[in-house]
Amino acid sequence: MQISTLWIAASLFSASLVGVTGYALDRWGSRRVLACALVPYVATIYSLQYANSFGYLVALVALMRFLGPETLMLTANSTVNRWFIAKRGRATALLGVSRLFFYAEPVLMATLIEHNGWRKTYGILAVACGALIALSLVYIRDSPESCGLHPDGVVAYTKLKARPGEAIAEE
Repeated sequence: MQISTLWIAASLFSASLVGVTGYALDRWGSRRVLACALVPYVATIYSLQYANSFGYLVALVALMRFLGPETLMLTANSTVNRWFIAKRGRATALLGVSRLFFYAEPVLMATLIEHNGWRKTYGILAVACGALIALSLVYIRDSPESCGLHPDGVVAYTKLKARPGEAIAEE
């Protein structure tokens, strides 16, 4: 009963704040949001190994859910949508395939817990997540235009203009 209460509370908290992430993505872009989430997310995961009460555990899991699945996934989806237009379906499908790792995660976590205990496993997880997010900061860019590129890798886009009520016509 306590675990389901914990998970519901964490999910409600993170869902109630996901709009903040959306606003931040629109205003500052994927790279800045990811950079701002890195340290608090890693610190939250690391702090889980020191959880000594149910209330502290609920607070940490709620923060981890918000900074992790909610913020990181929204950032990934937003970035893919900015970089791809005509090939958005394929790019989103590849992003979905990359999430297959989450199916292997319980086996990996169980193995780590068996060998290191659950507290030390949170420390290991914090370091691994921090390294992966830091690595992604090297490669992520907010938009192709910020790099002098165009969506879908197209070399040159024709500028399209239309007035309200008119069909879009090429120049």
